[in-house]
Order: sequence, then structure tokens, then C-alpha cells
Amino acid sequence: MEIKIQKIENVTIISIFTQVLGGDDSEQIHDTLNDVLLYSNKNIIMDLKGVKLINSIGVGILMSSWTHIMNAEGNMVILCTSKKVLETLSVCETDQIIPIYSNIADAMSKLKESS
Repeated sequence: MEIKIQKIENVTIISIFTQVLGGDDSEQIHDTLNDVLLYSNKNIIMDLKGVKLINSIGVGILMSSWTHIMNAEGNMVILCTSKKVLETLSVCETDQIIPIYSNIADAMSKLKESS
């Protein structure tokens, strides 16, 4: 798995690149998120455009990340275009809790309005 971090205005984008999000990815994502919350801002876009599939552990990682960010008085949205990933997030009802967007402009707009 590869993670890239980009900051645009008051938003940090955490881009994840992997075949399957889950399992061993938890610690790396958790460490990245802790660094971002400590040294950056609390408006986070979790960019999953580079994720091919997500399993139940991956959904748990996203929910844990969302909870961690909310407890830090931040905001998180998901950026995703993969039909398979979106389907899994919908079945698990993640989309009922964490806003999901298909383009960066809408995701940025949501975070700016909630700041």
C-alpha cells in the first residue's frame, strides 16, 4: 500500500493506493492520520480512487478513522469512483455516516462549508 498526502487550502487529502484495503493497512493509515491531525489540519479527504477493492476490515479502518477525526473536532469525507468500493461502502451503510463524493470539488466544498 502507498499513501500520499497533499494539502490544499485548509484541507488535507490522504490518497491511498492499494489493490485491497483491509488487513495489514490499519497501522499505516492510523499512523498517517495521527501525523496529519498533529501537524496539519482537521479537514480530511480520504481519497480512495487508488483502491481497487475494500473488505470489511477496510470499512472498519475508515470508520475508525472517521471516529478519530470527529473526536479531534475535525471533518472527514471520502473521495471514491470505484463501483466495487462504492458498492461495499453502500452495503455496509458507511455512506449513511461518512459523506462520499466522486469529485474533488464537491468534497472540498463540503469540508469548507463545515469548517
